[in-house]
Amino acid sequence: MARSTPAPKAAPYSDVMEDREMTIQARNLDELAEEINGMSDEERRELDMSDLPLFGGPALARTEGVWSWDETRLLVGNGSPLIITPRAEWPGRDTEANARLIAAAPALAEALAELVAEFDADSERAAAEPGVIGLAETGGVILARAALQKAGVL
Repeated sequence: MARSTPAPKAAPYSDVMEDREMTIQARNLDELAEEINGMSDEERRELDMSDLPLFGGPALARTEGVWSWDETRLLVGNGSPLIITPRAEWPGRDTEANARLIAAAPALAEALAELVAEFDADSERAAAEPGVIGLAETGGVILARAALQKAGVL
């Protein structure tokens, strides 16, 4: 999807969302990212992401996952949060994949913490049986603990 790049403007972008108007006042890419990332999930679902303001720089040949740009950077992602990445790092699925992974990190950490807690509870229950000292940690549990420690969760 090719879009021409207008000169940077301070004019607000407006989009009608279910009988209410939402105005984005972003004057640059940083402000745009901050406004969008600060929206509720409902507001983001209603926002026409394909019609966001652009802030200069040449149009891209491939814009999948790119929502806006300026001379040197791109606003990318398919989830929350959107991230700003240097143009030099695009195209590339790695940047988009990293954005998705970063966005999913809190949920992944929560899921790993729950699995480790369940394992620990099962191990304590097993240790209550005569002659059992607990469950042996498998590679998956060891890796989960290490990942949570690296993230500062454990």
